[in-house]
Amino acid sequence: WLLGLTDAVGKFLIETKNESHILVFKLSLPAYNNKLLYFIKNKLGVGTVKKEAKTDIFSYTIRDRNKLKDVIFPIFDRYSLLTQKYFDYVNFKKAYSLLENNYDTKFQQDKKRLDLVNLVPYEGQNSPVWTRVNDEVLNTGEASKLMSKAWLIGFIEAKGFFYLDEKYQGKILHTFEINNVMPYIVYLAIGRILGIRIN
Repeated sequence: WLLGLTDAVGKFLIETKNESHILVFKLSLPAYNNKLLYFIKNKLGVGTVKKEAKTDIFSYTIRDRNKLKDVIFPIFDRYSLLTQKYFDYVNFKKAYSLLENNYDTKFQQDKKRLDLVNLVPYEGQNSPVWTRVNDEVLNTGEASKLMSKAWLIGFIEAKGFFYLDEKYQGKILHTFEINNVMPYIVYLAIGRILGIRIN
């Protein structure tokens, strides 16, 4: 469930402030869903929840590197993210390793800063987890090997919409929609899990 939510709205950030670098794991949701963030904070036992300034958005964040190492890394090391967020997490862990090394000289400190800047996000790539099914999802069985219903519920919590749509001469259609930028294979797997065509 947490992985699905993270694939939908999670961020693995490397913030720079006064020449120091801070790692931040962040989940952001509209105010009407803020109880989910408090639920996560309660379950994980770490982090903070607060309202973003001048918005209707709440965010759950963890900034403590030790807590990231002890709480967040074991989760995302054990269970793979299914979208491009996988690569954000890989870079996040690389940044953690760089920051944990003790650099003594000015040259080494500058190199560390440059290495952190060069951790660019991957664009448009599938998570390598899909290679387990040869980057194809031919049926529900193959989709279920990688995508759990719990993941799907977490993802839908953040990016799913249920609404009534009046389109055809007064007919009202019950509509379910997921609106997110992600590889097509993820949409295809969602369709296989739900037994619906993806449009």
